[in-house]
Amino acid sequence: MQTHQHRLYRFIVKHIGWGTDAEEITQQAFVEAAQSYASFRGASELSTWLYHEDPSGTVLVEARIVRGAICVSLTDSAPPFNPLLVPEPDTTLALEERQIGGLGLLFVRRTADRVKYRLLDGDGRPPRNQVCFSKRLHGAVQHPRP
Repeated sequence: MQTHQHRLYRFIVKHIGWGTDAEEITQQAFVEAAQSYASFRGASELSTWLYHEDPSGTVLVEARIVRGAICVSLTDSAPPFNPLLVPEPDTTLALEERQIGGLGLLFVRRTADRVKYRLLDGDGRPPRNQVCFSKRLHGAVQHPRP
């Protein structure tokens, strides 16, 4: 973690600006890596292991900047499931009356400029779900690198 945390944090800050969001995203990335670290066998560089696609149930997260937008894709090997077909939760109900779940997807739907789902299949591997979303960065706060 000490080797990679500052580099990852600087990358996140460069694209979304300073603040608790950048800190939380960095922390969450390392929490998920720590939870999966037992599967690291040392057959590759640690950085390679952190970004590989594992059919055992992990989620591959890829982010890149394309034409002024951050594009994120989430790929998993769970049973086929299109989250875009799930109806939005009723946020007008009192908290105790609401169904559990759905707020993360609602946040992505309302925040992202574009969201799409694909079932990746036919390449000799088990089917995989992929959700991609993007957000233009024109309003992102730009700070000099620390």
